[in-house]
Amino acid sequence: GTLKGKDADAMHDAVVDALIPARRDLGRALEATGAQIDMPTFEVGFDLDAPRFRAFGLERDAVLRAIEAIESDRQALERAELADREAAVRITADETRDLNDVRLALLTWLSPEYREALMGIGRKGIEQLQRELGHLQLMTRWYVYHRTELIDRVPTWLIEVFGRSTTRWQALEVALLALLILPLVLRHRRLLAWLDRMVRAWAVTSDAGAALARLWRPIHALGLPLLVLGFTSLFFANLLDLLDVTETRLARQVCLMIAWYVVIIAAVHHVLVRLATTPPRPVDEVTSRRLLRSVRIAGRTAVVIMIFLVVSEAVLGRGYLYTLVQDFAWVSAFPIGWYTLRSWRDDILAGYLERAPHGSFAGAARWGQQRLLGTLVALPVALYMAVKRSSQIAARWTLRLEQVRKALAFLFLRRLEKQAETERGQGADLPPLPAELQAALERRDLDDALRVEHFPELTRRLFEIAECRRDGRGAAFAIVGERGVGKTQWLATLAERT
Repeated sequence: GTLKGKDADAMHDAVVDALIPARRDLGRALEATGAQIDMPTFEVGFDLDAPRFRAFGLERDAVLRAIEAIESDRQALERAELADREAAVRITADETRDLNDVRLALLTWLSPEYREALMGIGRKGIEQLQRELGHLQLMTRWYVYHRTELIDRVPTWLIEVFGRSTTRWQALEVALLALLILPLVLRHRRLLAWLDRMVRAWAVTSDAGAALARLWRPIHALGLPLLVLGFTSLFFANLLDLLDVTETRLARQVCLMIAWYVVIIAAVHHVLVRLATTPPRPVDEVTSRRLLRSVRIAGRTAVVIMIFLVVSEAVLGRGYLYTLVQDFAWVSAFPIGWYTLRSWRDDILAGYLERAPHGSFAGAARWGQQRLLGTLVALPVALYMAVKRSSQIAARWTLRLEQVRKALAFLFLRRLEKQAETERGQGADLPPLPAELQAALERRDLDDALRVEHFPELTRRLFEIAECRRDGRGAAFAIVGERGVGKTQWLATLAERT
């Protein structure tokens, strides 16, 4: 049957009591593996090769054989002692792990009062935390000892894997994927710089290159991280088929977490740079690196916490330490937020004063510049600017939808007019439209905000000019069109917006 309530509480206490000597025995067994074997040695107190012993050939040979037999027995005893020590480590480690697994399984059956005390911050909780920390240290020692001997078997395992026809090609795929991943990780900056030069050169010589150049910024930001993520997934998918052990599964989880971290950081950094960029004022390289550093601080903290949870679960299970870190991980957001806000304090306050020198927070922003307590002022200012920027972006997207709706309505009206002219020319007697529909289709001047953009490619060219200014390079483009289509007005608008 199943255990519940007080029975589970009593069994948990019994298992905890049994774990104390089991962990002690495992610790002693691990210490014994590194101790020197005190095995007595036999040495003859005289030189058997001396001239006075040469006359006793048979007796001398018998003594030499006896010495060799004693040495052989001594070496056999040493090997037996080592085997006994290794067996003691295996037996005590298995016993400790089994008891700990039982303890973790009992956690779900404990009475609410007992579990609350065990997982709380009282005496029982502190004792449980101490036990888990000791168990973590002990299992780490065992892991180092146990995996050292497995490392010695790696060459033999590789020979077996590449020697079997069923696994040879899969092992080759793993090796090739590893050779692809390592250069991407170690030489990614050089690779991206080379690709940047290639795209810029291609953009000048072909339309396809120009189209790629327009899409290159998000590709530059996310292409390589996504490629590494895909290769990492394939690498471990093949490796698990060859070596499905706890270490491989754990390494897969950790490596995929790191790969996803790189992808998410690159995506967030790219979005932040795009949001902070305006055609007249692009984000410079220094500000971009500062944004990346701020995003990485938060991302690395999250990754470290997640890796700790994964490793803790693999070694200790979801016990006190796992629950403690999981429940209080959100607390790390406060120091990270404070550090980030302090790093950007002067930029936030200066940006607000530039945009709203007489705004509601202007006085506090001037006071808070270059002051330690200015970080407290920067918080509401940053929230205000974030809300305002978000509302501007939302309004711009809404306006685009409205512009599309107006443009479609205009095209629909023109199509109706052409169809009416065609049918009227054929002598068709068309009934008048209802008054409500005529009112909806009535032509009237639109507000400036609702006018459809009459300057094609202008926004993209503004961004290109901003990038040229930032990189300190020049560029050239031509405006081609018939007389009266608006080339002069296009250039005037470009000059006005830059």
